[in-house]
Amino acid sequence: MNSFLFAASRHFTHKTMRMKFALLVWAIVGIFPIVGHSADSLIDTTLQDTKLYFTSPMRWDEEDWLD
Repeated sequence: MNSFLFAASRHFTHKTMRMKFALLVWAIVGIFPIVGHSADSLIDTTLQDTKLYFTSPMRWDEEDWLD
């Protein structure tokens, strides 16, 4: 019985480590721009989108306010 629990916990630990590694790789790839890709990094794009979202009412004209 103990050997089964040990094997199960070992499998769970290995699976957890693989998931942590995958998340780390995903985060690194998301932050740094990919070579040959013309877009900015994920952080720059997110900050720019947030800025545009919150400042959009300042760029509206009369028609946008009347709709």
